[in-house]
Amino acid sequence: MTKKIISIVGKTCTGKTTIGNILAEILGYNFYSMGEFYKNELEGKIKDYNIIDELIEKQIDKLIYNNENIVIEGRTVEIIADKHNSKTDDINKTSIMLDVDLENQINRYIERENITSKSAAEENIAKKDNFDEYRLFKKYGTNIFDKNNYNIVIDTSDLNINEVLDIILQNTKNY
Repeated sequence: MTKKIISIVGKTCTGKTTIGNILAEILGYNFYSMGEFYKNELEGKIKDYNIIDELIEKQIDKLIYNNENIVIEGRTVEIIADKHNSKTDDINKTSIMLDVDLENQINRYIERENITSKSAAEENIAKKDNFDEYRLFKKYGTNIFDKNNYNIVIDTSDLNINEVLDIILQNTKNY
């Protein structure tokens, strides 16, 4: 039986978890968030990002191996899913990158993190996204934010959740 994997990648506050969760529900798939895994299991407990990256990679491996149909979001999901895809023919994988313009990204961050300073939000976003981009490029040799690495790229800046889901569902009909 062919496993179906939809990976969702994107910068901070692009809607990865929200879209992934609803998409999985619509499709009847399981949903997993590596961002939530990090926050709940690793953040504050482990300081070494080499170890954190290894644990996240093992978690993604486990999820792909143990599930038939999944939607999974996270910065490295596409890289790890590609590894599985190259080892077997029984994986049907679609990769989605969600993007957002800086103004909307800042506004979403302010709302999510309940802060008031736009400059602090912009600084925190840049710090996180740049750190992850650099660190993961060093580890995997690929830019996680390069839009050419994904099957579907959606700018969520001026779209509501339903519009984003419609684009994904239209582009994964044959999936």
